[in-house]
Amino acid sequence: MNEYWTDKEIKSLDSAPTFYELGDIALTILQRMKKVGKPIVQICGPMSTGGRGNLEENMKFFGQTVQIATNKGLTVFNQMPFQDAMIRIAKWKPGDAYAEDILEIFYRKIFESGLLDEVLFLPDWQSSRGARWERDIAVKLNIPIKEFPVEWLGEKV
Repeated sequence: MNEYWTDKEIKSLDSAPTFYELGDIALTILQRMKKVGKPIVQICGPMSTGGRGNLEENMKFFGQTVQIATNKGLTVFNQMPFQDAMIRIAKWKPGDAYAEDILEIFYRKIFESGLLDEVLFLPDWQSSRGARWERDIAVKLNIPIKEFPVEWLGEKV
């Protein structure tokens, strides 16, 4: 995954029974990241809804943007490793209704932790149920919001 994850945390993703446990794993990683002393950024954008129209394409693009931001020197909290566990816990399949507990339990825990210093929103974030929620909570919690620089994306837009 990266230097902030331990093998135990990686393995625990496969067995975490609820979004609460996933949130605890995320907070442990965020706390470890915070010790480095650099601002922590989370990228927000379409994953299971909106964007490129399907989970596979959205995840591919999301992964590229995490890598680009990291290469630009940002310390990015990458929530992608949690995706398979979230789908398993929610028992979600493409076409299902959005699993609101992902937002209200897992992401709320992250946003309310005070460990995020900034959120970067990908192009077309408005098409995503989750990204709209993330924007609303970031506003309520006074977490600085920026748009992901489109010039970083090159031909990927």
